[in-house]
Amino acid sequence: MQTVTPARRNDARSPSGSAWTNSSSPTEVYDIGDEEEVGPISSAVRSLDVDGDAAGPDRWMPWTVERTPDGAESTAPSAGDANPTKEADAWSMEDWDSQLARLREMPTPCRVRVPEAADSKQEEVADAVRAELQVDMEALVNAAMDEMRTWVSQEIAFARNSFKEDARAALQEDQSSAREAEVRKELQELKQSLEKLQEGPEKMRKELQEHSRLLKRLEESSHPERGATSSDRVAEARAVAEERKWRLRLENLERSLARNSENIETCLQKTSQLEERASANDADLQTGLSTLQSADARISEIMKELKQRQSDKQAEDLRSLERQQQICEDLEALKASFGSAQQRLEQRLNDESLQAQRSVFELTTAQRNQKEEILSFSTCLAEMQGAVAQGKTQCLALDERMERLLGQLQEVLQRLSKQEAAVFSTSERAQTMHSDLEGVSAELATVTARVVQNLAAMEDLNNRRCALESRTSKLEQQSLRMQALEREVATSEREMLTVQDCLERHEERLACQSRASESLEQQLQHAAASIKDIEKEAFLERRELRRLADEVTSHGKQIEATCLEATEQAKARAGFQRRFEDQEDQMQRLEERLSNLKHQNDSLLDQGCNWEEEIKSGSARIEDLEAKSEQLEKELESARHEMKGVGGLQSDVEKLQLDSSNWREAMQRIETAAATNVSQDDLKQMHAELQNWITDTRQALDRWLSASLDRFQKEQGWALQRNQGWAQRVKHWIEQIHIREQGLSHVILHIIQEAGPETVKLLEQALKLPAKPTLTADAIREACSR
Repeated sequence: MQTVTPARRNDARSPSGSAWTNSSSPTEVYDIGDEEEVGPISSAVRSLDVDGDAAGPDRWMPWTVERTPDGAESTAPSAGDANPTKEADAWSMEDWDSQLARLREMPTPCRVRVPEAADSKQEEVADAVRAELQVDMEALVNAAMDEMRTWVSQEIAFARNSFKEDARAALQEDQSSAREAEVRKELQELKQSLEKLQEGPEKMRKELQEHSRLLKRLEESSHPERGATSSDRVAEARAVAEERKWRLRLENLERSLARNSENIETCLQKTSQLEERASANDADLQTGLSTLQSADARISEIMKELKQRQSDKQAEDLRSLERQQQICEDLEALKASFGSAQQRLEQRLNDESLQAQRSVFELTTAQRNQKEEILSFSTCLAEMQGAVAQGKTQCLALDERMERLLGQLQEVLQRLSKQEAAVFSTSERAQTMHSDLEGVSAELATVTARVVQNLAAMEDLNNRRCALESRTSKLEQQSLRMQALEREVATSEREMLTVQDCLERHEERLACQSRASESLEQQLQHAAASIKDIEKEAFLERRELRRLADEVTSHGKQIEATCLEATEQAKARAGFQRRFEDQEDQMQRLEERLSNLKHQNDSLLDQGCNWEEEIKSGSARIEDLEAKSEQLEKELESARHEMKGVGGLQSDVEKLQLDSSNWREAMQRIETAAATNVSQDDLKQMHAELQNWITDTRQALDRWLSASLDRFQKEQGWALQRNQGWAQRVKHWIEQIHIREQGLSHVILHIIQEAGPETVKLLEQALKLPAKPTLTADAIREACSR
């Protein structure tokens, strides 16, 4: 059974502040010292007719608040001289307010029935003391239980964390073992692939040995002991072709061997990486084992600490029990000192009541005097407040006037500062305008000179361009349409088919070989003459390119286009020797395209004239021109690099010449074979070789022409786009210049209209105008408008 008492309001007198009210026990504490609450002690005190405000608590409360050995507060009295009576133990009872205790009528420590002083007031005081002691004990027990709960919760959380860490370590171990198994599988697979790759080179070596044996046999069979006849040359040609084939096969084998070696190296690198990973995994396993061992050691240490804490808590519990025994002894001492304290209380209360009456009379007289003094002081204060209010109003008016004056001064200062800044900015702007005008005038002179030079160079370049157009009339200069290229490819294929038909007919007409040999000789002579003409033209074009290299500074891209066209013309002549029938149609198409190009060039010249006029109108263009000159220098460098590419084209021409010489040699061999009695099989083989060589050369020429035409088209489009962008930038820049000039003129007119003579003089000094005594605003406006 539990007792419920009123709540304690004075936290300072209770142990550990407000912890008693926050405890888990259902009991609450009644404050004996709080006079506002209505309880048994306050009713007892009021029944004695004692004034609580005048009398101190020490005079009617003999006990004082003392500290127990464990730090908690208690209300036990410090009476050591009295001897306690030997009665029943109060702490062995279940509850002092139980019905069984009342029925048994056992004498409890708080219910001692003194026959001499058996008073209900004393019993009420004893019951209150008992309730406070019971609450103190319950608070201590609840605090101990709370500490035990917190400790248990901490231990449970620590155990959970330890279990989680163990589970994570176990999972990591499983993952690492799975990874090791995967790595081992990968190692086995890599070893198998390495074995396969090692078998591949051995097979290739065996094949090489077999090929070498076959080559030796072919060499032995190609050199029989017989006289030098016409068939020997054919055999030599066959041997050469076979040697080429075998060399190509050897090169392919070498490449495959190199690839296999690279694959082996990559496999070795992967194996090394996998070994490193395996070593890292071993290290991780070792670290995991070490962490497990350390975790086991920590767990053992934690168990030891838990045991130590349990033993410490048991010792604390024993100490708390000893303290409870001491509190019981103090209660018995309280009972003995309680009787003597009551007598002393009665005497002290009588004496204090008399003193209180006297002090109340004196206080009433003092209060009357103080009230009179307060009234007089309040009147004085009212007068002083009126005077202070008047002074405040006057001060506020003065402050407002001062603020107005300060605002006016600030506005005047701001206007002066603005006028000074405007004058200074106008002077600086005028100086900058004058310096800019001088620089622009000088730069205009240089620009005009450069424009004259550019015009002369443009005229020279136009003349040379016309000469080059007459020479390169057979080439495509428009934006290289893919349809025309496809048509040319189709015509070339048709020509190839016609050539194949001619060769078949030639095989049928072996009886007329003498006539064919004569026609071949004529064709060879014609080809030699055409090659000589091409070489002469190429030599002349090289000279022209060398001359034009010095003038590439202003028009590098145009010269590059002409050089590419010249080289393409030479190669086109070498590659399209047998296209005389379709030349007339192509000439007509090219003339139309050239006419279009001429129109485009004329339009470009007109645009150049317009640009020159815009350049003359644009006065402040120096900075952009310098930047553009730097860009042109960079373009010249790129043009020089591209001229090096022209050297590569010349090397291609030389290769074509070598191919033509080889073709001549082959034709001479055919002639020699025709002069002698050659078999038909040998002639068929020679014709087949010639046909293959012709097809290869034509395909190579077609590819080179398509690539060169694509390149030329891209470069021309890039140049046109760049010129258009440059023209747009120049126009935008000139428009900005016009807008700025108009704005400056309007600003100057506005300054002249609204400013005084001092600002006009400053403008004259900034613009460095001659001083005129009779200068008016109208004259200044007219000069600015001009």
